[in-house]
Amino acid sequence: MYRWLLTIGLSVATVVAAGFFYQHRTAFKQQNADMQALQTRIQGLHNVAAMLASREQQAQQWSSLSERVRSSSFDPDKWEIYPVALTSSLTWPEFNDLMLSIQNANSEDAGYWFNPQSLLVKAKSHTLQSRVHSSGQTNENQPAPLEVQLKGAFLMRQ
Repeated sequence: MYRWLLTIGLSVATVVAAGFFYQHRTAFKQQNADMQALQTRIQGLHNVAAMLASREQQAQQWSSLSERVRSSSFDPDKWEIYPVALTSSLTWPEFNDLMLSIQNANSEDAGYWFNPQSLLVKAKSHTLQSRVHSSGQTNENQPAPLEVQLKGAFLMRQ
């Protein structure tokens, strides 16, 4: 009889242990699921915080740019506009002078900017021959080798 009692006791203990194991396993799975959901939410919040920081930095950059624009007098009312519409035959040195005067690289020192709309340069085919005779002198009666059409505007501060 002692054996039967021992067998029944061990069977009951096994069933109770299996019940505890099942409860703890279910609770463990639920905690893991909750932990994953919280980690996903925390990652989403970190992404939102990074995005907001990036947008704040962009807003500061735009703010500093607008301050620089205001301080550099880019107000349209403070500029005089001189439209340019040029159609002319030019020699190479004249063309070089024109290009130097309309480039904006050194125009800040000169106090003007050129706003180009179009530039068309055509080489005249009959003048591409050498303008220097065999005697070494140039023929000044020859037409200019370039036909230039330039449209745009010179901008000057008032």
